[in-house]
Amino acid sequence: MIRLVPIVLLLTFLALAPAQARKLAGVEMPDTAVVDGATLKLNGMGLRAATALRIKAYVGGLYLEQPSSDAATVIDSQQRKRVTMKFLRNQKLPALDAIANYGAQGLGGTQFIRGGLGSSQVLQTIPGGYGDAWRTLTGRDYPTWNFQVNFSYPLGGSAADAVYARSRVQRNQTAAQLKALELQVATDVTNAALQVESSLKSYEAATVARSLAETRLSAEQSRFEVGLSTNFFVVQAQRDLATAQNTELRALLDYRRALVDYERVQQAPAVRGGNTVQAIALGAGGAGGAATGN
Repeated sequence: MIRLVPIVLLLTFLALAPAQARKLAGVEMPDTAVVDGATLKLNGMGLRAATALRIKAYVGGLYLEQPSSDAATVIDSQQRKRVTMKFLRNQKLPALDAIANYGAQGLGGTQFIRGGLGSSQVLQTIPGGYGDAWRTLTGRDYPTWNFQVNFSYPLGGSAADAVYARSRVQRNQTAAQLKALELQVATDVTNAALQVESSLKSYEAATVARSLAETRLSAEQSRFEVGLSTNFFVVQAQRDLATAQNTELRALLDYRRALVDYERVQQAPAVRGGNTVQAIALGAGGAGGAATGN
């Protein structure tokens, strides 16, 4: 997280830089760069000035698959990106830094003069206030200062190589996690679509069974009216029709639940393979209705 803010600021700066720049501060960068087999275009270049003296530190170039001048779009996009940095000074030279600090303190308030070390007896009280603090501050009665010299010499480029190798490993890990997430999403959507198809077939079968039960009941009632059947067979047909209707309602509920799960996993209208899965609407007469889908 410590390195995230500078990277985001750098991407924002380079995204807003002129895209047509090819040479800056004597540093030339190619128009294109190849990353993992993909050709990236130079989106812009920028010059980084460090310290209050505005010393020119390095030139950065941002390469994108789809060039853009919108910083938010560049940062949020999942496209390949490459940041090339070229320092204007030799980073392998020794460095000598001199650091000096000076400060002053102001003390004020009521003073208590005690009898000795650890004694609680107060021998004298000297009144004071904010004026005493200001007087000791401006008079530099209690100064603090320090001076230090830092000398550093880079021994090879092992640290930079380690950072580069670590960044490549992290990028590969992120790419692998993204692919695993894409596979998981595709699997969830496919399973939900298969469940929709299966529940739709079950509903269609239940609808046919209910229709057959209605036909059988009508036939038994006709036979009963002419004396060719008994109450037992009529009641049995009515029981079978009620069971078929309950089965149809359960199948309809499972189908609609599958549709909800399908829309949830993809956060989009229920579409698979270019064919829209239409919801089943209840008819005016009960659990009937039309259903289309693949």
